[in-house]
Amino acid sequence: MLLLSGKLSANKGEPINQIDQQPIGSIKDIEGIKGNEGLAGTFSGVIGNYLVVAGGSAFPEGKPWQGGTKYFSDALIVFERTEEGSLLQTGLSTKLPFGVAEGASVTTDKGLICVGGLTANGLSDEVLLITGNNGISIEKPKLPKATKGATAAAIGSKLYVVGGENTEGITSDFLMLDLDNLSEGWQKLPDFPKTVTYAMAVAQMDGEELSLHVFGGRSRSSSEQINTFYSSVYRFRPSIGKWEKRQDIHLNRKKPLPSAAAAVA
Repeated sequence: MLLLSGKLSANKGEPINQIDQQPIGSIKDIEGIKGNEGLAGTFSGVIGNYLVVAGGSAFPEGKPWQGGTKYFSDALIVFERTEEGSLLQTGLSTKLPFGVAEGASVTTDKGLICVGGLTANGLSDEVLLITGNNGISIEKPKLPKATKGATAAAIGSKLYVVGGENTEGITSDFLMLDLDNLSEGWQKLPDFPKTVTYAMAVAQMDGEELSLHVFGGRSRSSSEQINTFYSSVYRFRPSIGKWEKRQDIHLNRKKPLPSAAAAVA
């Protein structure tokens, strides 16, 4: 896994929103992680001046078609950002309670929250909290259903989780948990307009209020083997309480750009 830093720029005479990126670190050949190809499906977030990368999966003993077994990491890797902008690994002593990948993660005032995912024993309904001192706790309440491939974002104390795949298939579930009032449990909100996994979610000011924006993702029916990838963008405004279709993701403002399992910030 290559860690990249990017920034948007708009130079005179050039198209706006140019993306410049540079390598700032790598998850490769780290002690405590099997193999040397890095990890997929990790939880990640920024706590203060630290980048936290947790869990993830790989096939260190061969790809599936080669008879390899999927490995689920329980590693918690912490990188500190240096004055030069690079990342320096600060330790690998703390571990997750179990190996897990393909869940949703979001940075909140309370720490990095990791939701659901896939383990060696199947789907997970656990909610983990990683704090700035590398503390890890299993939070209650659990997800209503064990789920992988969901996406999450937070607005204030409210944690929103969209879509994902459970034992019944890919869902359009839309859930909210108030982190300041856990006793109320997970609240079911209006379904997302599509069944979706591996979408990208971000809380963003839309000119009037902080709203939840969900980009792309993918899905398939129970009878299909091929995924359908989305280029759609939807907005959920908490004050209105419903989903609104926005302009699709486009490449050069012309061709729709289906995307899934990407990153937004």
